[in-house]
Amino acid sequence: MGYPKRHKCPGCGYEGFMEKALPLPVHANHVRKQVRNLRTIRKQHGLSQQQLADLAGIHRNTVARIERGEQWANRPTQQRLVEVVRRLKARSS
Repeated sequence: MGYPKRHKCPGCGYEGFMEKALPLPVHANHVRKQVRNLRTIRKQHGLSQQQLADLAGIHRNTVARIERGEQWANRPTQQRLVEVVRRLKARSS
């Protein structure tokens, strides 16, 4: 077993030793923030995980894993979710 490797966090750009439990090594606080924001926005608009997944064109299991902090949303998934959130905010305004 070797020494831990240094990684660059995609959330903030920090370069250092981090947990690599997820596909991308990230600070745990970035994962928690992403999870908290997604779940909060989804619940504010009264959507189920399935409804959010359908709007974003992703699988419900992906939404569930992101909300549980088991998966970090990759760039295409992030873009789809951001677009859905923008549409939801525009609709509620």
